[in-house]
Amino acid sequence: MSDVDEGSFVESDEAGPQWEDGGDPYVVSFDEDDQHETSSDGSSSDCGDVLLPFESEHPNKYVPWAMKQYPPDVIEAWTRVHNCTLSGNHQLASEFLEKLSKEVLDQPNHEGETLLYMAAFRGHTHMVSTLLKAGANPHKGDEFFDMTPLFVAVQNCHIECVNKLLEYVPVNFENNSGFTALFKAAQFGPNKAMLGFISRPPPYLQEILHEASPQNEVILDTLLEKGANVNFTSKVGLTPLLVATRENNVYAVRRLLECGADPMALYKHPISSMKAPLSALDMAAEDESTESLRVILEKCSDNKPLMSRNNAMCLAVRKGNLPCVQALIDAGFDADMGVKLPPTELEQFRSSQDAVPILTCIDKVNLELVRYLLSRGASPLYCNLPIAEPLDRCPLYNAFLKSNTLLEILLMNCADMKSCPTLRDISFPITELGVWEQSPPCFELVLQAGFRLDLDSMTFDDIRLHRRTVKEVAKIWWTYTDEIPRNEHLIEILGTLPEMPRSLADLCRVTIRRSICFPKLAKPSESVQLLPIPQHLQDYIGHA
Repeated sequence: MSDVDEGSFVESDEAGPQWEDGGDPYVVSFDEDDQHETSSDGSSSDCGDVLLPFESEHPNKYVPWAMKQYPPDVIEAWTRVHNCTLSGNHQLASEFLEKLSKEVLDQPNHEGETLLYMAAFRGHTHMVSTLLKAGANPHKGDEFFDMTPLFVAVQNCHIECVNKLLEYVPVNFENNSGFTALFKAAQFGPNKAMLGFISRPPPYLQEILHEASPQNEVILDTLLEKGANVNFTSKVGLTPLLVATRENNVYAVRRLLECGADPMALYKHPISSMKAPLSALDMAAEDESTESLRVILEKCSDNKPLMSRNNAMCLAVRKGNLPCVQALIDAGFDADMGVKLPPTELEQFRSSQDAVPILTCIDKVNLELVRYLLSRGASPLYCNLPIAEPLDRCPLYNAFLKSNTLLEILLMNCADMKSCPTLRDISFPITELGVWEQSPPCFELVLQAGFRLDLDSMTFDDIRLHRRTVKEVAKIWWTYTDEIPRNEHLIEILGTLPEMPRSLADLCRVTIRRSICFPKLAKPSESVQLLPIPQHLQDYIGHA
């Protein structure tokens, strides 16, 4: 035993060799005859750990079963070094390291952490240096979390420890999961998962983040200067740029792009085969990392393949992130990105509303985004996309089925209706249950705007189920539409409405309104043509 030991080793008649307590705060009870505890089924249990010396502030430290194979003096020396590592006392540890072989030096404690890992975790630079000189394995750390000493030093922003470990570890050394230290440096950023639980972080947490951020930037620069591979791809398909983007580490995103990181590297979700691969720009939009998204747009403005992908716009709209959408459109993205989809990508959007951003906004009733997209050139009148039926892809029709407010917003932006001649053939079938629940009904707004209404698709039973009588429907029809219904029962009801005006002006009112507001969309009215109207008046009203 060393002179620093105050206790002495004595033989005991009871359970084998024990350490006599001579006032030493380290107390151990070691029984060399201890055996594995065996369960009732005969299997061995790992619960037979040995109680070893501990510091007063760590009263429940246990050493794993693997340490029991060594002599008591080796266990004692390892325990002393273990406690010195916790406190950073490298001078005292040096006196016991001579008794430890490299194999013992790399033995993990009860938490699966090696001595070098513990020193790097706590930032004890001198202890790290002492252990490395003693022959500690720089690649072995916490096997449970797959963390090496270098990884944990980078994660905890211990600059001196990182520099010392890089003297023994290649900068591009990868762990079992295929990650390098650069991934850890890129990962550091505003921890959204942690800060999301508190609206206003306490001052001490803000101070910690403020102090750690510059240190992380220095470590990132150090790794890049040492030649860290910025395009290294992990086993799950991540790159440092993708990790930095997801964590919204703006400084790391900027530095990685400056050092040649590929912005077109795609991350394919390892589980979901339905999810499209994501670039760094897509990931920034999906995770609402607005600052990182702006940096990528700034650094990659001349990257045509990246700027031609519509995924980022669709993801930002789906998240309802107005700042991201504004940044994308300001960078040159089209508010109607779906129109420019290449043929190879049309199929994946065949049953999705993401091909046209405004359809997603309508589906989620995001009024703010709808107004913004319309102000930046989005059309409310798509009806000729090649990926679905025209009416299903028309934003105006989707708003008609969704909300009165949405419908009014889109109708106010229909000044360019004349540029889409196919709209003259659009009619709005009243087949959705929610339409009849609207108050006031959405179809009245549509008719007032000059569109035709197809009521023949509704049965009278459906109408009654939606709290409207056939007479009420007939009255609305007579007021707003200029066509004679093909349903005989509905015509009969119209004939029983003597209070309804039947003058020429009333019959022509909708057609005249169409002619004045939307000249190129006006079509000859069937109702007007059946009446004895002079030809020149028919020509004016119907543009026949």
